[in-house]
Amino acid sequence: MNEKIVLEQPAVREKELFRLLRMDENDEDNAPVIRQMLAEASRVAVPKAIYRVVPVTEKGEDYVVAGGVRLHSALVRRNLDQVSRIVPYVLSCGTELEEWSRTYDDPLDGYIADTVKLLYLGAIRRELHQAIKDAYFQKNDMSSMNPGSVVDGWPLTAQRDLFAMLGGEDAVREEIGVQLTESCLMLPSKAGSGFFFSAESHYENCRFCPLLTCPNRREAFCGHTADGN
Repeated sequence: MNEKIVLEQPAVREKELFRLLRMDENDEDNAPVIRQMLAEASRVAVPKAIYRVVPVTEKGEDYVVAGGVRLHSALVRRNLDQVSRIVPYVLSCGTELEEWSRTYDDPLDGYIADTVKLLYLGAIRRELHQAIKDAYFQKNDMSSMNPGSVVDGWPLTAQRDLFAMLGGEDAVREEIGVQLTESCLMLPSKAGSGFFFSAESHYENCRFCPLLTCPNRREAFCGHTADGN
């Protein structure tokens, strides 16, 4: 069974929104619009997440089987070499916020709405991280992997495997409203997925990601991709 986290109208920081937008809080033209949009979003936002603990039951040369699902990836295999369980998850800013953002057609308003959704995604991500840390990794390392985040690491198509570990695409959609497109992107657009595990040496995909300006970066880029190039 999946565990579920729902944040009912969580608080987000206005200053953080202006920082992400790179806009002045005293801008007479844009600041009132930004504050109004944030106020609207706060009334409807319900970010959500689901997760479950699954056992790692088989390890091959370039794959593992976790929760009855085969994960084909040499990088996943290396990271889970000494691991007996993982915690797959899916989270999003919520369908309510996604629908709200679609009411804006103006490009600037759309950019602001998109950034607001990113803020609420961060709120549910922090809540999920703390809940899992407290429940399963209080005294151990808590590393994470995400499909599609690392070149030659674990492809985006592995989203389907991740959803399968959580009961399948229909179950995830019914529980928190997140669905996969044919190209394995997630809807709502501000969503995330992956799994947590405990490693002898802490691991984050950010280590191998060259996107230096990413606002969600959790670790410095090591200078090469996961395959060593």
